[in-house]
Amino acid sequence: MKYQFDRWVPASSLPLPVGYYGHLHNIYLQYAAERGLPTLAIFLWLIVKILWDFARALRRKQGDPDTRFVLHGAIAVILAILAEGVAENNLGDSEVLTMFLAVVAFGYIAAEYKEYATIPRIP
Repeated sequence: MKYQFDRWVPASSLPLPVGYYGHLHNIYLQYAAERGLPTLAIFLWLIVKILWDFARALRRKQGDPDTRFVLHGAIAVILAILAEGVAENNLGDSEVLTMFLAVVAFGYIAAEYKEYATIPRIP
């Protein structure tokens, strides 16, 4: 984006206000502009699939409060990142992206977790 931005600014908008024009301040517009509409569609499908899997796991894990806590937390973090992504390219920052991917991984671990009646002990 930052290398092509000046080519697409209309002459009637010049001079631009002082600011950073290296990326769009919206993850959805950024993905569509930088990588294309198919990439945005796949990204949105992936997010819906993750949320669907976590919600399904919540329905299956009725009696396990620890697992439900992790799944509820993962859903909340994902929704918060997506809501904040309307105003900032937050998944473009490695810190936020790393946290997002870790939360998704923790959610899938919790979704697949099976509580065993006895824990085997090493003698």
